[in-house]
Amino acid sequence: MQRDQIELELRTLIEEVSAGHERLLAGEDFGMQGISQRIDTACKAALALENEEVVTLQPIMMDLRNRLQEFSELMHTAMKKADSAADAPDGDADGGE
Repeated sequence: MQRDQIELELRTLIEEVSAGHERLLAGEDFGMQGISQRIDTACKAALALENEEVVTLQPIMMDLRNRLQEFSELMHTAMKKADSAADAPDGDADGGE
């Protein structure tokens, strides 16, 4: 892959992670199936470039990393909330009493 193609893919991935974040906040399916392989491919391609080209892509890769970390934290919080709600005794979980 050429540097421009890699940059475009990284920026596309950032947009997809941001959109997934918004969908997760809205309680919707965040729809990021297969993204991890694309991230791996794009980052490996970036790191295979000449050093000066890698340096120009580093801020974009860091932005992607930060957005993934934020998404992961949001997902973790959502999972904890779901687990807490499932464990909470509300009298209706077993059909009501």
